Amino acid sequence: MSTETAERKKHDAVAQLWVAIDKLLRGMRLYEGKGSLVERLCADVLRRAEELIEGQLTVRVASAGLVYAGHPLTSPGDKVAPYVFQLFCDGVRELSLLEGLSDEEVMALANILATDTRKTDEDFVTLLWQANLQHLRYFATDTLQEEGGVDLPDDMESSLASGSQVRGSEEGDELALGSDDLRVLKAEDHLGWVRGAKAPMQAPADLAPTCAKVAAQFQTPADQRRFIAIALRFGHDEPGVASPLLMGAYDAALGAGNLTEVLGLIEGLSELAPRAGTPGKTLRKAMLAEERLAAIAPLVDQHHERLLGPLAKLADASTRRLVLLLTQLAPGAAQRALQELLESQQVDLSAFYTRRLDHDEPDHVVAAIEALSRTASDAAYAEISKALGHTLTPVRQAALQAMVGHFVPQARNALGRALRDPVRECRLLALKVLEDSKEGRSAGLILGAIQDGDFSALDDQEQAAFFSALASFRDARTVDFFTRVLSDANITRDSRVERRQLQAVQALAAMDDERARAELKKAQGRWLLPQSVKDAARAASSRTRG
Repeated sequence: MSTETAERKKHDAVAQLWVAIDKLLRGMRLYEGKGSLVERLCADVLRRAEELIEGQLTVRVASAGLVYAGHPLTSPGDKVAPYVFQLFCDGVRELSLLEGLSDEEVMALANILATDTRKTDEDFVTLLWQANLQHLRYFATDTLQEEGGVDLPDDMESSLASGSQVRGSEEGDELALGSDDLRVLKAEDHLGWVRGAKAPMQAPADLAPTCAKVAAQFQTPADQRRFIAIALRFGHDEPGVASPLLMGAYDAALGAGNLTEVLGLIEGLSELAPRAGTPGKTLRKAMLAEERLAAIAPLVDQHHERLLGPLAKLADASTRRLVLLLTQLAPGAAQRALQELLESQQVDLSAFYTRRLDHDEPDHVVAAIEALSRTASDAAYAEISKALGHTLTPVRQAALQAMVGHFVPQARNALGRALRDPVRECRLLALKVLEDSKEGRSAGLILGAIQDGDFSALDDQEQAAFFSALASFRDARTVDFFTRVLSDANITRDSRVERRQLQAVQALAAMDDERARAELKKAQGRWLLPQSVKDAARAASSRTRG
């Protein structure tokens, strides 16, 4: 392998490491920083890091993203994680992972990067210093201006009016801010309307009154639409890149949980984007990106009546993108409403529900089972049957309840195992599904369960249910089995054997078959049978003749 190829391969592996860190951060936000999913994501980060670290692994923090060995870890136009830009603004210029990194340190770093420093009195440099991680090093500078490649013009208005461009190389360390990034940065430092009106407190005294008015007026729909119209018209220097100004405002509203502002931006973009051509499509796609759908999920959970309609209008012909939102919602009214909305538009959700069967939360699995059963397809019931081996009773029970009346051959073996489930209700449900199948191989499964040594430990009512289900299969094997039960020489008059023989008589009578009637007649003359069994056989023969 050439040196260039090896370097490229390692660069790609480092990029995937930071993708894994981003996934860990999303998992922590969704599951409050804990749970088996978060543990698996942490283990994936640690595994990738251990494979790459040779003494230490260092990445640079530039204004436009992370850089390794002189090359950016994200492609031009890709969205950079908000924490990366905040690291840069807080002065962090390098992060190094050292050999010996532990999972506790990975989680500690993830907790720091997941912190919204806008809501705290600390910045990332302070948080890293306080954490004192033994296998992580960082380099920080005091001010933003000390970093080469970042040229902030002294006069913002003249700079923006002239359309000046401050570009960074796509390859190399000196990644500088583009003109749109400058707008966002200037707005955060001096206008304060992009990131939740935080800046007026930091702005010069002569700008504070203006900032307060801007922040207040931006809440009205008319001003939001004006803001969107400006963003749609300007700031698209690169094809396919959404306006950082508008997306910064949207991200800030999502971060603050501001329903009014989020709703206004969604409705405004739905109204104006169709007339904006490619920039409008780019913005709609950016607002429906996976990370933003994850961020809006808590608001949808609380206010789905107000948000689902506008979101569907924003998605328009790409309603399938809302399937990503469905994955983020908690089981409840909002999730059901979105399911119904997507199903009404003939969006196939089978793949989504199938994936949810492997979810760590049992409520999610039960909800997926119920949704799959509504499709009433054989493939769906085959997938549902996979949940019959789940460790939790409510999940197994939900799967069996969904399968009643819907037998599919692919589920046969799983149902056979369910006949031995430790929970009585589950055993009876599996028995019902197999009985309704009227399939000969199902009779073999029921017969096998009856002949197990544990069957005698079941109560009389459940044993009777198994005998009755077996009797519904009118074939020679069934009759032969009941005949063997009646042939048992119960010399000691064991009450359990007697009860089982009475159940066999009832099953043969229920079969109403010529061979069954012949066996009932023979039973009346077997002198070793208890009198109660003989009397039951005689009464059954009388009824079947009638």
